[in-house]
Amino acid sequence: MLKEPRKRKSGLATSLKYLLYAEVAAIGASYFLWHKMNTSRDFRHKMHKSFPSILNGYYYIGEKFGDYPTRILDYKAWEVSPPNK
Repeated sequence: MLKEPRKRKSGLATSLKYLLYAEVAAIGASYFLWHKMNTSRDFRHKMHKSFPSILNGYYYIGEKFGDYPTRILDYKAWEVSPPNK
């Protein structure tokens, strides 16, 4: 009995599979970062020193959708004056 040759997956299917894996990894990393910033003031302070634009985006979303004064409380705890807008 002869075996049928294996069918190769198209390049498009393989590319879409890897794109899906990359998207899932990016969403997981984003959630991890958000959770870490949402639960740890020390981590937010590290982000303030290293990546202020990412922390500013976190504060912006919290102020826009949740009315959370996290930025003000953090600046008071760190004894830092808030930036001028």
